[in-house]
Amino acid sequence: MARYFLICSFLVIVAHWSAHNLCAQSPKPSAPKTLGAWKLEELLLKDGKVYKGVVQDEREYDLDFAEIMQPAGKPMYGVLRWVNKREVLKLTKLPKEEHEELLQRFEQFRNRTVIEAGRMEELLLKQDEVGGKLHHLYDGPWFRVDSTTDEETTRRCVVRIEQIFRAYRMVLPPKGRPPEPLTVRLFGSLDEYRAELRRMKLNIKNPAFYSTRQRTILAGSDLNTYAEHLTEIRSHHEELRKTWQKFDVDFQRETARIIGDLKTAKFTTDEINAEIRLRKARWNEQLVAQFNTITEQDRRNDGKFAEVTAQMFAQLYHEAFHAWIDNFVYASSRQNVPRWLNEGLAQVFESGKLDGQSLRLDSPSAVQLAVLQEELRRRPQPLEDMLADENLPFLDGHVQDAQRADRNYAYAWGLAWYLTFHEQKLAGHALDRYVSEDSRQFTPVERFEKFTGKKLAPFETDWRRAMLELRVPK
Repeated sequence: MARYFLICSFLVIVAHWSAHNLCAQSPKPSAPKTLGAWKLEELLLKDGKVYKGVVQDEREYDLDFAEIMQPAGKPMYGVLRWVNKREVLKLTKLPKEEHEELLQRFEQFRNRTVIEAGRMEELLLKQDEVGGKLHHLYDGPWFRVDSTTDEETTRRCVVRIEQIFRAYRMVLPPKGRPPEPLTVRLFGSLDEYRAELRRMKLNIKNPAFYSTRQRTILAGSDLNTYAEHLTEIRSHHEELRKTWQKFDVDFQRETARIIGDLKTAKFTTDEINAEIRLRKARWNEQLVAQFNTITEQDRRNDGKFAEVTAQMFAQLYHEAFHAWIDNFVYASSRQNVPRWLNEGLAQVFESGKLDGQSLRLDSPSAVQLAVLQEELRRRPQPLEDMLADENLPFLDGHVQDAQRADRNYAYAWGLAWYLTFHEQKLAGHALDRYVSEDSRQFTPVERFEKFTGKKLAPFETDWRRAMLELRVPK
């Protein structure tokens, strides 16, 4: 009996300790789905899942499928899913004309599309030893990764990078491929990353950088420290689980002894059964609670990955967009992409919101929106000034006027966000004409007016009003 109460006392102490260290999170309820009147394509997977929507892009081994969702009482939106063809049981596509019509109709809802993450276990990684250090390598259809961090963290990073590249493809579909593959060099520590920048004679503070000459994105964070910490915690939790499993075996043995003691004390069978049921219920309740807290802590520690890598990924998304537009959409040597548009769109992708495993782009950046609204209220800058300045200064390590650069970033972001999600001007061939060599015969304002189909003055009035009324969703 004393042993039982000792075990329970220990459990109470651990439960009290856990209450200070763990916080349970309830899953968000999913919205009900109903299909609209559109004629949709259907994707049936081998695990029985069925998605209805439209094929956005299809390649030799995989495809991007936009599931069209219509929750009851809410606006239609889409979920862009990457699907390995090995998982597909049947794909029912519409005839070519109907497929193209469906794609055009879905274009109207691109601003309400979330991009699902792929699965880590499906990635094929290779290993190589360079200078006595183990590297994990990934060869994908759009980029390569050379990582100095551990395998699990590399997989997490590759999944996130693949996710943002699907976002690029959704907003600005590729028009070709570079002669040499794009490479992402992922450093497991900031010290490694900074040492490589010094070797390249670069004085850059950002945690990611795109080298146009080498077609390489470099990114670094303290990923190795995170991985080591996570391994230690998982090992500790595994020991805790084994300890509590042993306690459970001891409790069962103790229960058998208590039953014998109660019989000797002449308790009736009903009394003994009632006492044992009560003791087992209390024990099971505490045992389950303990295992739940350990599991919840594991989930929370896995979620720390987003916190550790937030700054690196924000900058990586920004730099990778420059790489995307330079290598896959508009080659810088042949096209005329204004710097404000390049930087503005890079910020749109940089501020994408990650909700669980889904990435959403249309939610405005709280930081940039606050800066822009303050500027528009106090000292608005004419859009003509930004459009006319082909060498608009941004904060790239060489600009001294940080306040001016912040304003330029905010204006570029606001205009790019508005054109992408409010006006939907990135669809079709309007953007191609805007950045073509032929457009150089017009002034920057004339080019912009042809692009938007509006005179600059009324466009600017509508844009300012929209940006001042814009709010960040809670």
